[in-house]
Amino acid sequence: MSKRCTKCNKIKQLGEFGKHSYRPDGHNSVCLSCCRSINKHARKTLDPEYLVWQGMRARCLNKNHSAYSRYGGRGIYICERWNVYKVFISDMGRRPTEKHQIERIDNDGDYCPENCIWATPKQQGNNRSNNRMIDYKNKSWTLQEIADSSGIKRSLITKRLNKGWSVEEAIRIKPRKRQIVTYKGHTGYIAEIARIIGVDEKRAQTRFRRGFTLEQVFSKHKFKPINGKAMVKQ
Repeated sequence: MSKRCTKCNKIKQLGEFGKHSYRPDGHNSVCLSCCRSINKHARKTLDPEYLVWQGMRARCLNKNHSAYSRYGGRGIYICERWNVYKVFISDMGRRPTEKHQIERIDNDGDYCPENCIWATPKQQGNNRSNNRMIDYKNKSWTLQEIADSSGIKRSLITKRLNKGWSVEEAIRIKPRKRQIVTYKGHTGYIAEIARIIGVDEKRAQTRFRRGFTLEQVFSKHKFKPINGKAMVKQ
């Protein structure tokens, strides 16, 4: 069974229409594709702060929302005065930049003027309830704060800590910088040159880290170690 979309004027199967479009007479029937296009245009015409306000209410009030369990489901409420958008925007003001989102200072507190600010994604990341806290120099740090302070990527610090490194080692030892080398007319990183000349990339990188000569790094021969150094062909 099919019918015509009143927006794009195309005849489509019923499965391409929303559940509220199954009208026998076919009136006011708009396909899902056109509905998404209409909604996307409508969102662009709304104030970005209004969309933030809508999202806040959905997280706290809509039990079908994907994030309800982390907000309304665990007792996070919205103050009564913020049920009106005009009051909300009067209290919060406009966002400083498009990257700023609403953030609760106390992650277990409600959405209200005393507990909310506009925050960047990085600031929000430091305030998550599931943050991994690190004790260092008699102070508790989030991983992002440690990363910002040390200049080492958060992902690398996490990887090191998971491997059993101490906090001191994880933030003190700087990561190796990839070195550009030249070998037989080819200039680039070890893996790039290995790929060009047909040598196993991981083996070449391992040999380079162990201090092999470039001739050995890019050799297709295997070496056996003598006194901790691989110098002799097998």
